[in-house]
Amino acid sequence: MFIVVSDARLKQRIRKECERIERSFHRKAPEWMKEWLREKKITPTKKFLTEAPYLIVVCSERTAVYHVQSVWLSIGYMLLAIEEEGLATVTYTPSRTARIREVLKIPDRYMVEAVLPVGYPAETPVKNRRGLSELAYSNTWGRRLRELPL
Repeated sequence: MFIVVSDARLKQRIRKECERIERSFHRKAPEWMKEWLREKKITPTKKFLTEAPYLIVVCSERTAVYHVQSVWLSIGYMLLAIEEEGLATVTYTPSRTARIREVLKIPDRYMVEAVLPVGYPAETPVKNRRGLSELAYSNTWGRRLRELPL
């Protein structure tokens, strides 16, 4: 299930709750993680939740077989489609979602898997994806894949 949120007040309520949870997480995180978060410039502030014209709140039905896997496959396709349209997004996965479910009146049998803020990119996206040779091995672990012969 997908809920497309465009109402500014709802987006503000979602942001406020997500930032509250994030601040708590950042305070309680172990030192090594706090350092990692600082290095990656990840803060509790989630401006994208109110700056984006739309939020797509992606939910899975708790009792469905393979509900998590199926929903994440759909998210992957949505990311590709969003980029194909010249739009931008980021996959945000809030750690606690009870309040978001309450704000959006999501029934108990559904869980929030991710929130995708969608809009035009504020700047030209940087393509810093690693190449295939950095992500895949050939036949066994550790043997670098140079190219795929066809």
